[in-house]
Amino acid sequence: MIVSTYSEGQILSELISDREWLRKQIKKIVAKQLAKWKKQGYSKKFLSEFKEFITPNNNHWNIDLSIFLDYSIKQNSMYNMTCIVESEYGTPDYYYLRGCGTEKPYYIKVTSHALKRVFERVENSLGKERPDESSKEFSCRLFLYRQAIIGCKIATPALMKIAHESEDAKDSGYLFCSTAIVNFLGYKTPGDNFYFKTCITDNMIKGEEEENAYMCATRIAELETNFMISQEEKLEAQEFVEEYESKYGKIPYELLLP
Repeated sequence: MIVSTYSEGQILSELISDREWLRKQIKKIVAKQLAKWKKQGYSKKFLSEFKEFITPNNNHWNIDLSIFLDYSIKQNSMYNMTCIVESEYGTPDYYYLRGCGTEKPYYIKVTSHALKRVFERVENSLGKERPDESSKEFSCRLFLYRQAIIGCKIATPALMKIAHESEDAKDSGYLFCSTAIVNFLGYKTPGDNFYFKTCITDNMIKGEEEENAYMCATRIAELETNFMISQEEKLEAQEFVEEYESKYGKIPYELLLP
């Protein structure tokens, strides 16, 4: 079981071990559901459900699982998952494993404080209704399946001031990290993992021209990477990225694989 005294290497090793076990469990669940639908005569069907697992390593995982039967596509499932670990303060920390299948897997750690800030501020960021804070599923959705890009750049004094004025800790981080859902402030650890301590919404950085442009550019890069936009939109997006890079330099994003 992962505990607060574990080293980064120990945490990463256990997360990877858990992932392999969880993938096998998910594969069984998906195969059983698909067989049931086929037996019932369906040719197209979709199911979304939330699962909780305790792994053989005695770690608690939340999984947001989608299963779909559609003969026009090869893929039949996708899932978002997070490991919940008790911090040294007795509060939950949320761990997201990334980079599996590459030479350098790593994890993202999000504190309960950061998640609380997302709950409080996400409606301003997304223009949607605020999520239910009791919803365990939402913790899985901070980093979604195959959301491949997260931007990371040094946070400016202006961003640090915004975080401080919004009653976040003064040491909320020196990296400004833009995701599809929200913008985090945090650190890159000595072991090349990420530690996010609070979040800043789009509205909170509207007055900061470079940060706002950077946020938009990295999200466009993410959408383009994941083929979630049309060719016409890609061309328009590329113009935006080129405009940003002509002013501020190349977008310093990191590749985050599922």
